[in-house]
Amino acid sequence: RLRVLNRDALAARLEAILATEDTETWVQRLKARGVPSGPINTIAEALADPQVEARGLLAEVEGRRFVRAPIGLSATPVAVRSGPPPLGRDSRAVLEAAGLAADEIEQLLAEGVIGEAAQRAGERA
Repeated sequence: RLRVLNRDALAARLEAILATEDTETWVQRLKARGVPSGPINTIAEALADPQVEARGLLAEVEGRRFVRAPIGLSATPVAVRSGPPPLGRDSRAVLEAAGLAADEIEQLLAEGVIGEAAQRAGERA
């Protein structure tokens, strides 16, 4: 209960202490004392981790890089045939399936509420 009541003061003290060393030093010190710990990585740092390459977690299809499914199945291996869809690619189909009329969908497009994926190379959704 005291920790909760003094959360802001505790956080300020911990931040000041942790700022005195780099992340790797703190991770080593904490692990040496049996404290489970690890860095909180940015996306770029996480993707640069050697394990990402070792596990083949990045895929490239049609010039686009993305993270593939992290599982591997021996009898039915995961094959990457296409990348994630461009933003808005299926907007029209989803809205039609939800029962919106064509004129309602056109109005949403005109108002910029939704967007459609580029139909030609080089365009942006």
